[in-house]
Amino acid sequence: MIFIRENQQSIPKTIKLLTLKIQKILDVDNAGLVTYFADEDFSKYPNNRYRDCAFYMNIKMGGIEEISPADIVCIMKDPNTIHFIWLSNLWKRNEITFTWLFAHELKHLKQNITTPNINEKTEQLKKLYEGSVCSKISQYNQYDLPVEKDADLTAKYVVEKLFPEKQVDDFFNWMISDGKRAKSFKHLQTVSGALCNDYEYQTDHLIRQLGPL
Repeated sequence: MIFIRENQQSIPKTIKLLTLKIQKILDVDNAGLVTYFADEDFSKYPNNRYRDCAFYMNIKMGGIEEISPADIVCIMKDPNTIHFIWLSNLWKRNEITFTWLFAHELKHLKQNITTPNINEKTEQLKKLYEGSVCSKISQYNQYDLPVEKDADLTAKYVVEKLFPEKQVDDFFNWMISDGKRAKSFKHLQTVSGALCNDYEYQTDHLIRQLGPL
């Protein structure tokens, strides 16, 4: 695994140590993984993907995001890059925020390895959500997707393993007060991070439910 920080800055040793702990907990094969730490604000970047807190891509399967910063395009074009994780500058807020972001995206990598067709199924489900006229679907956002719920549960499990309860509670309260994900984090507070979540079954079930009769 390779870590790269924007503008070639050094990555704090405490963060590097955390990455090792997170990988050990999740037992993820990180061969071909490049993790990029952003320092600038990308909230107005032309490619909406970079307006998220973080994202994961399988470069070999999904191709290269050409509308990306030049240094990231170079990373994606490197034949040794298979998996790519991008972290927004939110990672710098504190160690628990970094842990949440990295564990969440690392779980997407594990989903991708364990269930190779899950990206295709998730894209199919997104289109069904967007094309549905059901009233409840009008409130749809990406965190309604089974793969996202699974990654959230994993991230919660990891932060609860690595940080004191008070620090975890403070993190959740901050995410709730931030507003963007208040609803999902309020729900996450009520469930166990160790909860088994069959994201593939749930995705298939929703596709059957929302698809044509």
